[in-house]
Parts: sequence; C-alpha cells; structure tokens
Amino acid sequence: MSYKLLFVDDDQKVTQGIRRNLEDLDYEIFTAQSGAEALEILAQNQISVVVSDEKMPGMTGAEFLSKVRDTYPDTVRIILTGQASLEATVKAINEGEVYRFLLKPCNATELIFTIRQALKQRELVVQCNKLLDLTRRQSELLQNLESECPGISDVKKNEDGAIVIEEPSDDIDSLINNIQREVERGEAMFFDWSCSNGGSKGTSGHHVEDPTAYNIDLGEPDEGDTKKSKTKENVDIDQMYY
Repeated sequence: MSYKLLFVDDDQKVTQGIRRNLEDLDYEIFTAQSGAEALEILAQNQISVVVSDEKMPGMTGAEFLSKVRDTYPDTVRIILTGQASLEATVKAINEGEVYRFLLKPCNATELIFTIRQALKQRELVVQCNKLLDLTRRQSELLQNLESECPGISDVKKNEDGAIVIEEPSDDIDSLINNIQREVERGEAMFFDWSCSNGGSKGTSGHHVEDPTAYNIDLGEPDEGDTKKSKTKENVDIDQMYY
C-alpha cells in the first residue's frame, strides 16, 4: 500500500530536500508552500500524514493543522519548525492536536522514523474507529431484537465474559426414559394383540392356546399313508392356531 504524505513549508528548498530524502521509499509525496494550497491538495487526495512548518505567511502551522483536524481527523499531523517557542508548541498541541513536534534541522533518519510511527498510529486509529462503528451497529441491532423479542438478549456469562451454555443432562435422561417407556408399552400392546385369540393368559388377561395341550390321536398310519397322515396332522395343527 502506497501512503500519501503532504509537506507544507513556505521555503521550497525545504520541501525539495524532504522529497529527495524520501524518494526511495514507497510513499507518494505532495508539497505545498502555504496552508491554503495544502487544503486544496487535501480536498483532492486521501493524505495519511501531513507535516507542516509552523511559521508561514497567511496561515500558521497551528491554524492549518487545526483545520486539518476538523475536516480530516484520520490524517496524522506533525509540526516541523525552526522556531520552537513555548507558545507555538502549546498552540499546535491544543489547536492542531499534533502527533509530533520536530525541530529544524531534522535529519532524514529521524523524519523517516517519525513518519513510520505516524502511519502505524493512523492505522490504529482507523481500525479503532471501524471497531467502534461495528460495536455501535451491533448494539443497535441487539436493541431492535430485544424490542421485538423481549428477553432474547438475556444470557449467562462467566467472569471472562464468555457465554455459558448449560448442559441439558436432565432433559436428555428424561427423554431416554420416556422413549423406553413408550417402547415397552408398544411391545406389550403388540403381544396382547397377537395373543388375543390364544389360550394361556397374556399381559392383558386374554387366553392363549397352548398347542401342546392337544392330544391328537391320528392312529397308526399305514406305511403307504405316512405322507398323508403327516399332512393331515399338519393341517389339524394349523387349524388349531387359527
């Protein structure tokens, strides 16, 4: 990602020197000689960091950065000046809410380090704002759900804030017991139904016939009638069951 940086100084030699020091880095550099010119650049580009001189004709650095803060709050603001009076410092901090205050002459290493830190600060601010916006929208959604379904947001949480889900062990045991009772009742009903025409007593008191209680005298079959006798015996026994 190529960040856009804006340097504002009425001395063109200063901005040219800064551009030379940063030309090997992955930054897009903009320069302006006044606060008014810098505001025009800001209106047309998404500037990540602006570095401004304090003492400039027409608009001081503190006044310029104050306007930047009001219009582009996510842009990190830095003062770079050769006249670090206490009054100018306090004004820049209070009005422009500057991130850093650098003194001229500022070597390239210090400037690059400050800019990198400023970019990290900007990313942190941007992500925090996104998180706040997401939290705000989630809160509104939860309020709407609560108004439509009262009690839906009532959840138990532990000391770490995690949602506690209770194990429904008792409900599961009850369900298993109910299923077992229904299975036993179904088996008993089926047994009663199957024995409704019998001789010995089943679970419902019906008599269930015992086939062994019948003494069937089929006589001594002839050798030739063995097959026929067996068939007759099978038929008679079948008739007893039905």
